Amino acid sequence: PSCGSTLEIPFEITVTPTPVIDTVIDGSTCLPGEVVLSANFSGGFLRWYACEACETPIHESTNEFRIELEASSIFYVEPVSNEGCVGLRRMAVATVFDFEPVVIKEMGDSLVSSYENNNSWFYKGEPIGNSQFIIPATSGEYFLQVQVGACVSSDSIYFDRKRIGKNFSVFPNPAKDQLTIIKKQGRVPFKIVLLDLVGKEVMYGAGMDAIDLDLIHISSGYYWLKIITNDFTEGHIIQKK
Repeated sequence: PSCGSTLEIPFEITVTPTPVIDTVIDGSTCLPGEVVLSANFSGGFLRWYACEACETPIHESTNEFRIELEASSIFYVEPVSNEGCVGLRRMAVATVFDFEPVVIKEMGDSLVSSYENNNSWFYKGEPIGNSQFIIPATSGEYFLQVQVGACVSSDSIYFDRKRIGKNFSVFPNPAKDQLTIIKKQGRVPFKIVLLDLVGKEVMYGAGMDAIDLDLIHISSGYYWLKIITNDFTEGHIIQKK
């Protein structure tokens, strides 16, 4: 063309959309071990990072990221399209529960769970309570299930109600400031140990026939009172208001 003339050249502009992750699925494990994280994304692949500002990915995949963990961690994932475009990073949470198997302990006339919360007690297939302990009304097999998130543990125990005898009166129960322990019949020296439901000793004492425990300085909650003589040991669940 001559100087000063105009030349029109046709062309096309292709705009590739920024890739977007549809859904991030967090992962968990009941004990230290493998955690599976995943994200829903099509049209490319995923880069997984140990932190939001990290430059080097620790894994690349089309969907899942599997990693062995001792403790809970946070990771970040970004989508990369087939055209090489990179989208925004999304957070993925890997949770490691310190989930120990539940254990039922027999304490006098009560059955106590090793878990303070999330308890479900059953007798003959029927639910009977959700507290940390129960006082069985009859002899038989008792079943306990604990669920924390997706983690489930269970235990069972046979409880013989007939062999539970009470030689001491313990009152008031619940108690606020003072608890009285009295031998029902006869004179006998005895020792007492007060424990929390985990088994930690809170208080101890000794007496002849009767003893008063000062509860002012202990926290509210449930406790296991163990009474020991030369001939027998018995237990009571008490509540401090």
